[in-house]
Amino acid sequence: MTIRHLVVGFLILLFAVNLALNLFVTVRVEVRLQATTEPASEGEQVVSLEEYLRRRSPDGRFIAYYADPSWEAAADEALTYLTTADRLLQGLGFSLGRFGVVLLPYPSGASKVVLERRGWDALRQILGIDPLLFPLVMPPQVRSLAKAPTAVRLWLHWAGLHEWVEGTIAKRLYFRDRRTRWVGDGLAEYLAYRITQALDPEIACEGWNQQRIRLRLGREQGWKTYNLIEDFPVRRGQPGDLNARDLEQGVKEQIGYGIAFVFWHRVAQRYGEDTIRRFWEELRRQSSPTAEDAARILQSLTGEEVWTYLQGVPLEEALRLLEDSPC
Repeated sequence: MTIRHLVVGFLILLFAVNLALNLFVTVRVEVRLQATTEPASEGEQVVSLEEYLRRRSPDGRFIAYYADPSWEAAADEALTYLTTADRLLQGLGFSLGRFGVVLLPYPSGASKVVLERRGWDALRQILGIDPLLFPLVMPPQVRSLAKAPTAVRLWLHWAGLHEWVEGTIAKRLYFRDRRTRWVGDGLAEYLAYRITQALDPEIACEGWNQQRIRLRLGREQGWKTYNLIEDFPVRRGQPGDLNARDLEQGVKEQIGYGIAFVFWHRVAQRYGEDTIRRFWEELRRQSSPTAEDAARILQSLTGEEVWTYLQGVPLEEALRLLEDSPC
């Protein structure tokens, strides 16, 4: 067999693998509109990331995809925000992985956008080679994130940061113990608040007010205490058609976000933010930590009966903390 035969055989194999990947390997991310300003149908708009323009941060850790060339400035704004947020997070003791933002066009007459990746790009996403991507639907006529409506900035600056933090924490916790959501979502909410406090105070106040609304909802529904271990587990599967039980669980989860946020805010107030940093350092040393392990670490740092407190957080106490708004 000659070198020529080997090269031809390799090219044929490469073509076959590429064809198989494009036919059978697909990643789809569904994005419900974060702010609807016009009636939308139940249809979907599918976009292919391969067709998008892209920009990277100077260190290559952050990437922004965008569909419209006029969004180049917005893409740069997103990269600047992520780079600055990363520096602040490291100051708080959290060194996160790479992250990306996808600026999507507002779908006309559809209730959601589906971000689709095929072939090698899909495989890179599945294997974790490419960074976690966060989708942001851009309303019509918006060209600058700094001048974007509050709902858009809240989605990127708070929710995007939340997903970035939680994506890092979840790798260590969720697959072993679904009851660790008070750590993952709780710290993600708290750190989103702390970073927006420094970079976008209006959004920090908006996020704070959302937590307060969540707990007021809990009070209206008769909640006295909230069990962050049993009432706030990580949900399995993908969201589909909602039934009454799903809606009830959704309300319970919304209250859980607020309670988990207050839990870590309370830790910072009582014991200092350095306690959260030391907690995360110790938790990272554990190979497969459980909810009990996380509570035990925090108890060793605070002296509180953390496990007992997590199973009965007083809602009125949490709400009082939120009523004392810093905004």
